[in-house]
Amino acid sequence: MARREKIWKIWFTVLVSVCFLVSAAEAKYSGGMGEPNDPYLISDVNDINEMRGEPNDWGGSFLMTADINLAGAGDKPDGSFSTAVIAPDTDNSSRYFQGTAFTGVFDGNDHKIMNLTIDTNGAGNDYLGLFGQIDPNGQIMNLGIEDANIIGGYHSVKLGGLCGENYDGTISNCYVIGSLAGGYNSYDIGGLCGRNYDGTISSCYATVNMTGLYHSSSLGGLCGKNGGTISNCYATGKVTVGDHSEYVGGLCGGNLGKIFGCYATGSVSGGNGSKDLGGFFGVALARLGGGKHALTANVNDVGTCSPGRLLTFGSPLTFDAVKWFDTRNVYRIAVDTALRHAIDLVIRWCHERVVVDTAIATEILDMAVGIDVVGPGI
Repeated sequence: MARREKIWKIWFTVLVSVCFLVSAAEAKYSGGMGEPNDPYLISDVNDINEMRGEPNDWGGSFLMTADINLAGAGDKPDGSFSTAVIAPDTDNSSRYFQGTAFTGVFDGNDHKIMNLTIDTNGAGNDYLGLFGQIDPNGQIMNLGIEDANIIGGYHSVKLGGLCGENYDGTISNCYVIGSLAGGYNSYDIGGLCGRNYDGTISSCYATVNMTGLYHSSSLGGLCGKNGGTISNCYATGKVTVGDHSEYVGGLCGGNLGKIFGCYATGSVSGGNGSKDLGGFFGVALARLGGGKHALTANVNDVGTCSPGRLLTFGSPLTFDAVKWFDTRNVYRIAVDTALRHAIDLVIRWCHERVVVDTAIATEILDMAVGIDVVGPGI
């Protein structure tokens, strides 16, 4: 009997040890199973690097439990990254995303990631940011990124502090602080998101000083190009581009989507031969806000502009034409006039920044009639 009991104790010990080893082998990150009610826990730089190497997990749920410093954590000898940290593009020979996109949920839990540095060393790597591409169902929320430094190369496409492209995903309550530079002939570059394609961005901001070299296109303080919906966001960074650049704005370089309750305060400047530069966007072919509301543009005291001059445009606005009445120095904006032209009025007057905030928009005239926009000196 004693011998049998001893054998059972040995087997029990072996069984417990095996279960422990199996459990340890299956454990990932700092805990969790990647489910909505039991997310993977991201607590340190080791967890970020583990996540970087596990594309099969990018459809799961993640929760940060502490601030994380990425200084020296990259794949290059100097400690920087050469591609996006999560969901990078794997082939920069095509402007389309090649790789595994992020389709899960990443909740920063009001924590921040610090010292994110991506440097392509002149290579034209695309889809740069903490996340390369966020696809439908992908959600990034409650996350701050501070001291980011992202440097693209020749013909780099889709660069942002948080993500290169938000492809029908959702970004909410996030911010980026840092700097971002595109190489020659680069486009779709934004402080938060390079391109927002049918995605939703809400309650976010970017304080990112941005630089584009010769022939840059679609650069914005928050988003390089917007084709989705952006609401209650702002950008305060400076945007500077080189010669022969186009579509550059304080908030978005180009807008093909909808924007509500947003503003930008950073300066926008371009080199020789540059065009379509604006304090809010560089070019827009879609509507800002909606319903019978006014779009209010506060023109700052620059050049011939008067302090506090208020310009009111009819909204919603879509592509049409602008008529010039030189005898009255008045632009008459038809109801279906492109917002691009409306902003262009301010650019021609001020050549600097415009603060636009639809949150303070008020109901105006019946939208069946045109709206007079009066310039300085009237």
